[in-house]
Amino acid sequence: MTSGDLSTVDWARVFAEAVEIVLRYTKYDVEDLVEDGMERLLAGEAPWDPSSEPSLAEHVVQVGLSVRRNRMRTERRRHNPKVVSKMTQMVEDARPPTPEEDAADAEERHRKRLLLEELLEDLADDPEAHSIVLLEIDGVHGALEQAEHAAADMETVRRARRRVARRVQALIERAEQDEAAS
Repeated sequence: MTSGDLSTVDWARVFAEAVEIVLRYTKYDVEDLVEDGMERLLAGEAPWDPSSEPSLAEHVVQVGLSVRRNRMRTERRRHNPKVVSKMTQMVEDARPPTPEEDAADAEERHRKRLLLEELLEDLADDPEAHSIVLLEIDGVHGALEQAEHAAADMETVRRARRRVARRVQALIERAEQDEAAS
């Protein structure tokens, strides 16, 4: 046999030798283990060098044992509670929302839009607080940035933000009471 030439190998003899070697380690799944080793060898995933120490049969067994260890490790990981919860979360995040969830989301967005409109109506008589809410809608969230955009001093912005917070809290409490009453 030439170096690395597997076309002239007596595979039946190699298989029998590998089975005999595996029987020293285990009596379970012997043929599957040898087949896995041969499959990887022939696929080129585990090349064998004829000039190296292990014989072809021993190499097939080593590759088969490696495949088996990897498979067992994968199975252990599949049953690990941390991995199971991570995979469950990934599947839950990837799935499209159900019609019920879509309806609930749409209802929540509608409720928030109504509360925002009500807040803007409540603040119609308070131009500083009204401008703070509009800045929040536009994505300007920090007090310093709001002061720059509104061309106001920090104290004015802070007082306006506190008034907005009180009005928002009052609207939320009123909405919760209305919801509990219905």
